[in-house]
Amino acid sequence: MDFLKFEDLSFSSAFSEPKEDIHLEYKTATWKLPKNFWETVSSFANTDGGLIVLGVKEDKDNHKYEITGVDDPIVVRQEIFNGNSNSECLSSPVIHDSDVKLVDCFDRTIIEVLVHPEQYNKRPLEAHGIAYVRTDDGDRKATEEQLKYFLVEHQQEIDTRLLRNFDLEDINSLDLDEYVTVLRKNTNTRYKDLESLAFDLGVFRRDRTSNGKDRLLTEGGLLFFGKYKVKSKMLV
Repeated sequence: MDFLKFEDLSFSSAFSEPKEDIHLEYKTATWKLPKNFWETVSSFANTDGGLIVLGVKEDKDNHKYEITGVDDPIVVRQEIFNGNSNSECLSSPVIHDSDVKLVDCFDRTIIEVLVHPEQYNKRPLEAHGIAYVRTDDGDRKATEEQLKYFLVEHQQEIDTRLLRNFDLEDINSLDLDEYVTVLRKNTNTRYKDLESLAFDLGVFRRDRTSNGKDRLLTEGGLLFFGKYKVKSKMLV
């Protein structure tokens, strides 16, 4: 999901497309954030990500939307980041500065907020102590079965935490080459280069909290293929 260009979507402040769906949510917001804003943040982060547009009113009877705008966008934007950093509001911050965009459209200002899917080992993201998931065009409280699934995901992804300030130079190429030799002998698998191999093996993963396509070293990758070895000492 990416930001929408509302100035290119319609010739008036009323429109019917794009409509709300599993990745898009419109909300009215005049002087402050709507109460259910954080529920949608949680549901998008726990599912497949999405875009929240503040300053758009839905006409459910006619299946249309109208750009009503945000009266004080600076205050509302600040409220977003205050809540984002408040653990009582959101269990962990997921919104970055580049994820919030103010757009002037038809003499009004709307706010677009990108929410990226949370990493598996950080789910579920809770809003006011409750985890939500996105289904169709609505936010739903996560069921007991879904919460159990999140727990299983967390256990399976225990070594996939992404490490910043690390790159391919921190990987011991000799260790990786040795592993490749064994891998090819057993599977007849061929890889183009060291970088693609490292990504395919999960040594590096895409940082989905970023708007770019940065690949970061995983904790497990550093553990198995890192140049730096931890010396253990026995206490007698």
